[in-house]
Amino acid sequence: MRVILQGNIDTDFNSINKLMFVDNALSDAVVLEECVIDMQNVTWFNAALCSFFKAFLRRRMLENNISIRFLFNDASYSNVAVRDILFRNGFFNGEVSDVFNTIFPVRTFRTSDSEMESFLRNMKIDFQDKEKFPFSEVASRGILKSLGEIFSNAERHAESDWIYTSGQYFPNKEPGQVTFCITDVGIGIVDQVKTRSGHVFASNEAIEWAFVEGNTTKENSGGLGLFSLKNIIRDNKGELIVVSNDAYYDVLRKKMFKLSFDFKGTLFIITMNQNG
Repeated sequence: MRVILQGNIDTDFNSINKLMFVDNALSDAVVLEECVIDMQNVTWFNAALCSFFKAFLRRRMLENNISIRFLFNDASYSNVAVRDILFRNGFFNGEVSDVFNTIFPVRTFRTSDSEMESFLRNMKIDFQDKEKFPFSEVASRGILKSLGEIFSNAERHAESDWIYTSGQYFPNKEPGQVTFCITDVGIGIVDQVKTRSGHVFASNEAIEWAFVEGNTTKENSGGLGLFSLKNIIRDNKGELIVVSNDAYYDVLRKKMFKLSFDFKGTLFIITMNQNG
């Protein structure tokens, strides 16, 4: 099987839809098949998406018992740069080459208290590097709290054993921006709400319900912890995108885009501004 991915791959709807096309195509692979992902015409890849890319590809490799090979174009400067982004961020071999001091590399860990606490401690250390992360103390605390809320949600509600994270600081964007992607491949926030809240929702309504103060999919619990996450990012004038099932949902703008293929899991895309 050969699957083609091309153009710019960013955090926008069209790019996520392209990645979901790859995920859906791989679902049809037969056991022990070698699948080729042709990326020769990919011209840019947002480094923050490395963990999301790894999460759904790893799931397909394990569930379908397949192998995956990548094709790049050594004659294309932009395509070589894309390949280098994946290498530098630890997507391919786990080794990280942060030559520009802007990378929050791909990390994979189990949804346990000890591993999450260790990850957040490491992130706190990263945030102390003001060249790499020139944000205020208030913004740093807000981002750490945001990450903690998402991890807690995945552990308690998503029925997922693993979390995948990555991020990138973009100093050349005005103002400076940091984007994080946090992915679990559990049941997905849309299905969480639909099956446990006792209500019948459209996908965008299910996601919106999860961000309302006090709403929860767990008995005797005071909410998913996502209400405070929304407020933190809104106060920073940032962006919060949730991808789950057939939904690409902009939480702050309440805009829903329907994916061509379902994503079984949840992707949070968090962007925060240096001067937010």
